[in-house]
Order: sequence, then structure tokens, then C-alpha cells
Amino acid sequence: STQLAIATALVGLIGVGSAEAQEHVAKLLLTLATDAENRAAIAKAGAIPQLVVQLRGAGNSSAKAQKLAAAVLSHLSGASENNVDAIATAGAIKPLVALLSSEAAHAEAYAAAVLADLAQRSTKNKGAVLAEGGIMPLVALLHKDKFATKTRAEGAHALRCLSTEQPETQ
Repeated sequence: STQLAIATALVGLIGVGSAEAQEHVAKLLLTLATDAENRAAIAKAGAIPQLVVQLRGAGNSSAKAQKLAAAVLSHLSGASENNVDAIATAGAIKPLVALLSSEAAHAEAYAAAVLADLAQRSTKNKGAVLAEGGIMPLVALLHKDKFATKTRAEGAHALRCLSTEQPETQ
């Protein structure tokens, strides 16, 4: 399909070139990820491991490119359980927890949204978020200023997902 061809070409550009080029690629993927068929094509093209590498800040990846990678992952994690599994397998939990303390606008909300999806999927993912120290940064999101409503809401949602059926986390 045309969508898969476009997604495959874009995935090949993740992590390539300057920080600005990486930001443009991630921004285009984010725009495409608003459509369900595009999300499926992006995941099928192998974007998830590449986005996790960008999320870690590898190479020339800027803070903005990291935030955009988290945003794309938040669209993909909400799209299917297979994507959630691929995100966990790619090792996204540690860089997502690190992004919870970001100063980049909305980066924390995207990271919290993906962590919530991961926690809903499995007890193993809940344990990994706990092991990476995810609770305190999520609690800190609840104290964001009044203009950070989305960030506070995503933090609360992630905490709820982490504590559901987990007395030790509660």
C-alpha cells in the first residue's frame, strides 16, 4: 500500500541527519499517526524500535525529537496491544520514565500516556515502571501548574493503571 511505502521510507530516516532533520521526520510521523490506517502502517514499517532509539537521545537526537518520538509512540501505544508489546520489548520504559522529568512542553504527558498503556497491558510492565523509579515522577506531574491539565491528567491515569490490582504499588 502507499501508506506502508511512505511509512517505510520515513522509518528509514529516523535518526538520520541533523537534529532538525530528525525533528521533521518525527513531526511528519506524528501527523500521519493521527489516522488509524497510518498508525498500522507506521508500526508495520518497524518504527517502534527506531522511535525508542530516538527517545533515548541517541546520536543527534534533540530534546524536541525525543518529545516528538514520545508523541508518536503515544499514538501507537493506544492503537493496539501488539504495539504496546513492541514498545515494551524495544526497551522504552527507562527513557519514558526519564522523559517524565523533562522540561519540554507536553513531553511528560506523552511519556505518561505511553506508560499508562504499558501498565494496562501487563504486570511485567508495571514492575518495570516501578523498577525504573516511575512512581515519584508521575506523582510530581500531579503538581504541575494549572495550565498543564493534560500533563496532570496523563500522570493520574498512569498512576491509576500502575496501581490497579497491585496492592504493593498502592
